Amino acid sequence: MFRDKLHFRRGIKYIAPENFECRYNELMHFAIFVIRLLELMFFVGLAGSAIVVFISFIEDGKELFGDE
Repeated sequence: MFRDKLHFRRGIKYIAPENFECRYNELMHFAIFVIRLLELMFFVGLAGSAIVVFISFIEDGKELFGDE
């Protein structure tokens, strides 16, 4: 027996079969991979920048307080 489900999307009712599958195409998978890669690169860069700021803070403190 064929059953339909009633779905709501942006206030519009539409009927989709139960076996309706939403699949991404290859371009969308590639785009998601690139987005995740850019996110990873951003957070690695952010962590590296935090380390540089911390090291600079310590070196400036040594210079200011005369630990020569």
